[in-house]
Amino acid sequence: MSVLSSVLLRRLRTVYVDQAGPRPGDPSTAPGLVALEAELLDRGFAPTAELHAALAWLGPAGLGDAGRELIRHIDAALGADRTHMPMFRSFPASVPDDTFQLYVDRVFTLLLQWPNQPCVLCGTVGSVHPVSPCAHLVCGECWDGADYAGCPICHRRIDGADAFLKPEHSRGSRELAVGPLKLLALGKDAKADAVRALLRLLARRTPLPPQDRDDVKILLAHAPADLGWFPEDIPVRQTKALVLGMLLLDRHTRAAATELLATHLTTATDVLRLLCVWSGGEADLLAPPRMRSLPRALRRRLLGVLDKLAMPSLVEDVLRHPVGWKRAAEILHP
Repeated sequence: MSVLSSVLLRRLRTVYVDQAGPRPGDPSTAPGLVALEAELLDRGFAPTAELHAALAWLGPAGLGDAGRELIRHIDAALGADRTHMPMFRSFPASVPDDTFQLYVDRVFTLLLQWPNQPCVLCGTVGSVHPVSPCAHLVCGECWDGADYAGCPICHRRIDGADAFLKPEHSRGSRELAVGPLKLLALGKDAKADAVRALLRLLARRTPLPPQDRDDVKILLAHAPADLGWFPEDIPVRQTKALVLGMLLLDRHTRAAATELLATHLTTATDVLRLLCVWSGGEADLLAPPRMRSLPRALRRRLLGVLDKLAMPSLVEDVLRHPVGWKRAAEILHP
């Protein structure tokens, strides 16, 4: 499964079947398909009839490859590929009602607890011992080692053989409802799906986290180069700078993206964000990079955008980010 396919699976739940087809004499894929469907149902997913037919057409080898990749990517999206251990082993039932007092107790213990002294919280003598490997001093009377999965003070995982960790009380197994099944559809047009997933991300009204920014870059690389899909408005300025910057960096979309600058760059800070993305940095302006030189036509276009801005707002924006603008001036030559 390609990088684009994994992004589309995560964003749109579309599955692209591009594995090898059946060979003469191959056995039926029905048993393998039943096993794959069981794995998907266990994770809360089910294939549409069209996807089911496409998977059934594959030979045993192709179905095996497709199934392993599909389950691996779904597990990664669900977090099932990692071992999760909550701080409280009986979470959420055993979380204290007063979490503020829990925080205060942790601070007092960290600052005031000393070895071979009574516990600063309960006064018990001989109950305070260091836990491994962080060596924080923990009172066995105040902190229930049968419920904690790590150090109560720093939350770091501690050695499973540490005396503080008491064996967990056995609890009867219970069935967890999976909830409504999520359908997996057969992917047919990767470019159209890439645009659909991209527009959903660009319409967000909050800044994108790192994974979403990485997905935007992948989707942009597979979107049509004519930019007829480009939205009229992108609510978040960091996202807008990221998209325009990536389009300018691609020589196939640079000319079309240049035509969008006058419409979408409405403040001097928009221009600075764009220059940071162009130079390999982030649009959040937290750590402006050394600016990369600009083609002459692009430099003129950006200077033209700045020239049309009202002087008071232009000066205000420049003074707000002095370090970034000093670096930008080296390549803009205003």
